[in-house]
Amino acid sequence: MDEEMVNVEELSIEELSIEEVSVEEALQMESIFSQALMDVMVAKGLFTEQEVLDRVEEIKKETGFALS
Repeated sequence: MDEEMVNVEELSIEELSIEEVSVEEALQMESIFSQALMDVMVAKGLFTEQEVLDRVEEIKKETGFALS
């Protein structure tokens, strides 16, 4: 399968596919992307699922994040 590589920096605004999405859709897309990325990295053995969960807890404590 031959795929043509495209340098995005060389595209004009008109050539880029720009789609408006709601904040909810953007957050959902980010969540799906993050989950997929984590799944791939854990599957490749770059880190364990527990390491990810531990880091999430550290970040929540550092930022003071809490669900209301």
